[in-house]
Amino acid sequence: MKIPTGYRFAPTDEELISYFLARKLRGMDLPPNVFKEVDIYGYTPQQLEDGYGARREKEMFFFTKNKLKYENGSRPTRQARDGFWRASTRKIPIKDDNGHEIGHKMLLNYRINADKKRNTEWLMYE
Repeated sequence: MKIPTGYRFAPTDEELISYFLARKLRGMDLPPNVFKEVDIYGYTPQQLEDGYGARREKEMFFFTKNKLKYENGSRPTRQARDGFWRASTRKIPIKDDNGHEIGHKMLLNYRINADKKRNTEWLMYE
C-alpha cells in the first residue's frame, strides 16, 4: 500500500484506543510500518529511535507488554536499559465521543540511572 504524499499519521487518543488497540487485541491487521511490537523497556530511548526510526514528527508508536514491579502486585515497573521512565503526570482520562471513559494516558519522562533526579529530553505517553 502506497501512502500518498503529504500524509501524516496523527491519530487522536480515542482513535489509538478504540480503533488501533481494539484491532490489535482482536488479532486484526494494522497499518504496516506504523506500530512496532517491542519490549521498549529493554532499550534506551536513543536505541529505540536508532532501531525503529522516529518520523519527522519525532513520534514512534509501540505495543509493549506491561511488567509488574512485584510478582503479586499491580504496580507496573518502568525500569529500562540504563534508566527508568518516571511518571510526570497523573492518569489523564481518555473519553469517546459520548463522553465515556475508554482508557487513560500518563506522561512519562526518561531518567538516566546515574542521574536519577534529572529529566532527559525523552518523553513517552503510556
